[in-house]
Amino acid sequence: MPDVVKAYYTKFRRKAEKSSGLDGLATFAALRMSGKGLDGDVQMDASEGDPMTIDGGPRNEAMQDDLDMEVDYNSIRQAHAYITSGICFSLGLRYAGTGNEDARTAIFDMVLEIQKLRDGNDSISLALRPDTPTLDMCLGSAAISLAMVMAGTGDLTVFRLLKTLRWKCDMDVKYGNHMAYASAIGLLFLGGGSCTLGNEPSDVAALIVSMFPRVPIFTHDNRYHLQALPHLYALAVKERKVEAIDVDSNEKVLLPMMVSDYVL
Repeated sequence: MPDVVKAYYTKFRRKAEKSSGLDGLATFAALRMSGKGLDGDVQMDASEGDPMTIDGGPRNEAMQDDLDMEVDYNSIRQAHAYITSGICFSLGLRYAGTGNEDARTAIFDMVLEIQKLRDGNDSISLALRPDTPTLDMCLGSAAISLAMVMAGTGDLTVFRLLKTLRWKCDMDVKYGNHMAYASAIGLLFLGGGSCTLGNEPSDVAALIVSMFPRVPIFTHDNRYHLQALPHLYALAVKERKVEAIDVDSNEKVLLPMMVSDYVL
């Protein structure tokens, strides 16, 4: 996340907390938004809410001058949402079909954060919320990214989250938003749990084309959304199953099996 976007986004949160009487949470919000302990970029002073260096040194005057300038608030909100969902999409492609716990947790937390912006009615959510089309597109992309990592696992916690995202159904929710959440659920149970997604270069290319976050507005929208492209995900599908084969007849046989965890 670029420093300028992160700093302004934290500034918006700080102002919202002051206006809502939650000034005591400013320190926690500032530290979390600055990413202290993760990237070591910017830390917020608990008393002033201004950017400081991590080691408690003098304030970065250039950054402070930037923060004092007039900016387009909605552009900062949009940039933060787009960058967040882009990070999730990159993680989804990198760890597609692996079920990696770190990637799952990171994307899961980001989906919850974007969902709170969409559904929350508190002053903080209202202050940080971008326009609805941007928010819906970013939330759908992040949900698909989470499903790509957990493809074919049928993870119950992820399934519950996707059902919660899909539960909202009103005039503001477009056809493409439902399509994104339905696609995510389909990836989660890919092949009834017998298939997953690959993450080889050719698989990633197919996933980028098929899962690119350009969803249709209505069912016959072919201007920006080509309906044939989402089906290319099939090129990245890999079978993941165990079959018992008779060595003499080369036929499948029914045998009882027991699976246990082990460490190589």
